[in-house]
Amino acid sequence: WSAVDKLIDELKKINGIENVTKGRFFLSPSLAPTFQ
Repeated sequence: WSAVDKLIDELKKINGIENVTKGRFFLSPSLAPTFQ
């Protein structure tokens, strides 16, 4: 999962937090609320 976290971190820089939230939601719905 560390690789996924790194990928999400890059996406956060490139696309912004909204797209990261959507990506995280599909990867792990239980963690989604932490980004809202």
